[in-house]
Amino acid sequence: MEKKAEYQISASVNEGLLEIVLIGEVAESAVKNLANEMITIIK
Repeated sequence: MEKKAEYQISASVNEGLLEIVLIGEVAESAVKNLANEMITIIK
C-alpha cells in the first residue's frame, strides 16, 4: 500500500522575493502533482 501525500505548501512575497515553503512528506507518485502546484504558485 502506498503512503498518501501529506504536505502543505505556503507562499508569500517578502521584499520582492517569492518564498515557497513545503512542509511534510510527498509520495513518489505525487511528485508530479506537487511540481504542478508549485508552477501554478510561481505563475
